[in-house]
Amino acid sequence: MGALSRTARTGGARSADARVLRYLRSHWSRLFRLTTVAQAMAALDLPPDPEQRLRIGDHLLAHPETHATLGRWGARTFILTEDEKRLGRYLALHPRGVAGRRSAARAGAALGCTPDEVQRRLSALERVGLVAVQGASGRRAYRLVPGWRQLAGPLEFTYHAVTLEGGEQFNVP
Repeated sequence: MGALSRTARTGGARSADARVLRYLRSHWSRLFRLTTVAQAMAALDLPPDPEQRLRIGDHLLAHPETHATLGRWGARTFILTEDEKRLGRYLALHPRGVAGRRSAARAGAALGCTPDEVQRRLSALERVGLVAVQGASGRRAYRLVPGWRQLAGPLEFTYHAVTLEGGEQFNVP
């Protein structure tokens, strides 16, 4: 586990990160369990913390050997939330507007969220390397990076969440 395991021994937030990773490894070993980081955090009664989720995601991206499931489906499948995947799918399916820009307000209206929520989701997509953001005349322009399909993994921006009677939630291929 590298640096994460060293800091996990000191307690606090990093210890919670290690708990999430243990949960993920145990669930990924079960047939058809593509449990995401956010689903693992919820199952462990951890508050939804985007920074923690993305920090764990950074670890998964840096250490694909953590579990064979990462190699098969790609770490981004497990890092991104459903809302972030919806935005990614929106970017993939809608042609660029004027000067190659897509409006955050238009994306928000299409996805039922605010432009600020779109910006937060774009930041997550950028952090995992699927979106490039460039400043242009005081405005930010964003696009999917070349080769994003390969980076995103075979499921790209799709997800199929399942919730069992007992409340366990996970995705399936």
